[in-house]
Amino acid sequence: AVPLARSRRLPPIVGVGDLSRPPSAPDLANRLARAYPDDARKNGIAGKAVIRARIMPDGHVREMSMLSESAGGFGAACELTLRDSIWTAPLDQQAHAVSTFITYTCRFEVQ
Repeated sequence: AVPLARSRRLPPIVGVGDLSRPPSAPDLANRLARAYPDDARKNGIAGKAVIRARIMPDGHVREMSMLSESAGGFGAACELTLRDSIWTAPLDQQAHAVSTFITYTCRFEVQ
């Protein structure tokens, strides 16, 4: 008989308020500028989007969902901005790297 493959255990999710160190975002200014929706840029429209995302123990962003966007396209642009970003790892009270959910607001300003 072939042994069953072990399921990958996901790291525990710890609420932001229970962390000894919450995750912090890298500098995302250049990513935001590159992801700015073309139509909004052409028409001089500023906007924002709010994304809920899971920050993993290695700082990678997973499980994103859009909570709101001021106009069409800003939510997708915010997700694109966050997709490959690497944050500082969230740490629990024992200083172990864990995962947590954050809410992040992307602000797109007309330059």
